[in-house]
Amino acid sequence: DPAAQIERAGDLGRRQRDPGDALRTQHVLDLQHGDAEELPADRDGDGTGDLGGILDHLDHFGTDALPIDAIWLSPIYPSPMRDGGYDVADYTGVRPQFGTVADVDRLVEQAHARALKVLLDAVPCHTSIEHPWFTERPDFYVWSDRDGPQNNWRATFGGSSWSRDPHGRGWYLHSFYPEQPDLDWRNPEVG
Repeated sequence: DPAAQIERAGDLGRRQRDPGDALRTQHVLDLQHGDAEELPADRDGDGTGDLGGILDHLDHFGTDALPIDAIWLSPIYPSPMRDGGYDVADYTGVRPQFGTVADVDRLVEQAHARALKVLLDAVPCHTSIEHPWFTERPDFYVWSDRDGPQNNWRATFGGSSWSRDPHGRGWYLHSFYPEQPDLDWRNPEVG
């Protein structure tokens, strides 16, 4: 029964988030893409939850069975998926496996018609090493000023937070995986 599975997924994924006063007392369903068994939202039948599937089940959200105020989508941007989509290769697109930009527009429109908010998980601190900026705009990233790591910082997921650039331009900072170079927010063009 899809409705029962969605309710179970809601019990697992419903979280009280606190990104600020606007959502302090709201209930947010955190939808992780990719798990069609946890959330039967797989319109195209490829085994991966997608935007079309969420649209198909939108009437179940915000009801007495699943009383939520917002849907929070994990990253849906094009990505090599080395870190579950948090290694964004294009901030303006949607990974084809999850749908299209038009699907996002429809989801937002239809969610708002049901008084539901839609939150897209943004990743502003780094990109994928496969993002065009990494090749075309190296000044958008943090680089060591020496031939080697700038310091002894450790990455969140282990190891040094500095890696040698595969294009031979030196060493770049990554707070997470080496495939996720940190953006240099001191550069006004990045913002």
